Amino acid sequence: MRCATFILITLLTAVSFAAESDVLFCIGTPDAFCAEFALVKEGYAAFPQKFPNNVRYEIGKSKPENDWAFLHPTKQDESWAKGGPVHPFTIIYNSDKDVAGETALVIGYMGVQGDLSDVNVSVNETKLPVQLPQNVGNGNLVFNPRSKGKPAAMVFKIPAGAVHKGQNEIIITLVGKSWILYDYVALRQTAKPLVIRERPEKNLLAEFEKNEMKGVKKIIFTTRTQSGEHWYANIGYYAATDQVGTNPPAPNEGGRLCLLDLDTKKVDILLDKGLVRDPCVHYSGKKVLFSYKPDGTDYFHLCEMDLTDKNLRQLTFGEFDDFEPMYTPEDKIIFVSTRAKRWVNCWLTHVAILYGCDADGKNIHQLSGNIEQDNTPWMLPNGQVLFTRWEYVDRSQVNYHHLWTMNPDGTRQMVFFGNMHPGGVWIDAKPVPNSEKIVASLSWGHGSTEHAGGVGLIDPRNGPDAQDSVKVVGGKQNGYRDPWAFSENCFIAATGNKIELFNADGDTQTLYQIPQDWMNEIKPKVIRER
Repeated sequence: MRCATFILITLLTAVSFAAESDVLFCIGTPDAFCAEFALVKEGYAAFPQKFPNNVRYEIGKSKPENDWAFLHPTKQDESWAKGGPVHPFTIIYNSDKDVAGETALVIGYMGVQGDLSDVNVSVNETKLPVQLPQNVGNGNLVFNPRSKGKPAAMVFKIPAGAVHKGQNEIIITLVGKSWILYDYVALRQTAKPLVIRERPEKNLLAEFEKNEMKGVKKIIFTTRTQSGEHWYANIGYYAATDQVGTNPPAPNEGGRLCLLDLDTKKVDILLDKGLVRDPCVHYSGKKVLFSYKPDGTDYFHLCEMDLTDKNLRQLTFGEFDDFEPMYTPEDKIIFVSTRAKRWVNCWLTHVAILYGCDADGKNIHQLSGNIEQDNTPWMLPNGQVLFTRWEYVDRSQVNYHHLWTMNPDGTRQMVFFGNMHPGGVWIDAKPVPNSEKIVASLSWGHGSTEHAGGVGLIDPRNGPDAQDSVKVVGGKQNGYRDPWAFSENCFIAATGNKIELFNADGDTQTLYQIPQDWMNEIKPKVIRER
């Protein structure tokens, strides 16, 4: 493992709260998260095992994390939710006194999409007028309910006398096609939603510096303009530049190589001209290898900087792109390059495959015979090289781009994980310290721009085809780039214009955010549309 860490930035538990005075009860927290409810860890499809008799919640006795599901299924979900045509969520509220006047049941929710369901509420057999939720989007929440949603609320007015002294039974059912994801459910004496509270940001850095990040003082990262292209086509140009579509590649602007001091939060700008990407710190911690395209030039080449005197030297040359480099323990370099002069069979971009060279850039030699992309090589503790390989010929052109391994000399290339099951681009994979697992960006479908995806932990010990050995961690199903793991519970990644520190449960802390004036300097060029 390396003694220093880096990350690439591409431009581009229940929380307690002070209840409002008229609230009689509240299940959950009005914070735009459903992470405090049951099934968050198991997944929504475990509903019939967790709630074989549907949900029954007794105020004062039940607990959100055990007794209230984050997702309310409908009849359409019968294939996995089971339990009959409706799934009643029943609330038992024991009041020690009569409740004067009207009350209101407030359902805070998130994540509704598609064909909406009618929401039916009855209070002690008094049926309230049916309501239809808003379409608030963010369907990814159902797959990663630790993520923040877009909150909305339905307010059901309850006539005076319907809620009384003694036991009260409130039943919520859905009729239609779309589930709802709960933020909170509250009974109050004012007919309005609860105030959404911002969840306090944990000081994860202070926590992790005691263990996983002990001794980690600085992080090297780069900034660059975002490409609007495919996950594999972010090196800056097409086969025919005058025929590009509406998403041109990024220009040679906005690039910086930076060093962040975690103690002072100060940033030392090591290089600020041209386009910089793919930093890799040497095992000694004294120099950094990266890919660089200076202003006014057309190609990325490998460069190396001494971190003491900041001297820069170019290692590779020629009319091709060399990028995504890494050091080997033998002090050689493995990278991907367009030197083979191949083209993606179904698009207008170059193919980059694996190459190797000596530490000074000499003795460049081809390591891969792939006709489509290889990406993001990295060393494993056993001495093999882990990389992403796009399997294309005699297979689907959009479904197989998973993890492979090889020896550093290019021999013994074989599947490492995932290549049997279609879908997703598993990329930027690296070993997790003190673990058998791998951390990777799980870029969904045929891959997102700039390798954006969820952060996945992959356990290869059950074989290369065990899909249940993949677990998405953190609070985002998509939108993270270049993940780095310090342990199975401590990660950093780029997201938008920030470096984010997070744990497996999705608690996050911003370590650094690119200043606005940096972003104002970037003026993407407009390339003529087809």
